[in-house]
Amino acid sequence: MARLNRTSVHPVGAIILASNVEGTIEHVLEPLKRLPLREIIVIVHGSLDRTLDKVRRHSRAIIVHDPQSIEPDAARTLAARISRSDFLLFLEGDKAVNVDEVLPFIQNVALGVENGLLVRRHELAINEHHNSYV
Repeated sequence: MARLNRTSVHPVGAIILASNVEGTIEHVLEPLKRLPLREIIVIVHGSLDRTLDKVRRHSRAIIVHDPQSIEPDAARTLAARISRSDFLLFLEGDKAVNVDEVLPFIQNVALGVENGLLVRRHELAINEHHNSYV
């Protein structure tokens, strides 16, 4: 598998929404360690299981915890506001990540080619202003 030098790409961050996903969250977090990400932000909300404990074991993740459920669009917006990255990769805590499928998108960003999987922060803000989320 190809690897990118972290300094050769625009800052890309991953945002993961996680609620009651203790059985799958590690399958999302572990592969992300092999990607050239600036940061990983996990929004753990409304979980009644051990999702938060499993996320805490992932030392690179910035964790936002709310014991109440948060609407997905609101959770994504919150994470985007916290993020320091120029591009955001949105993931769900119950869907395993295939690094070989995600890496080409990140490589395209490094080459200046945009695609639908990664969202620029300013595009999110524009859509947010119009009450439409990406």
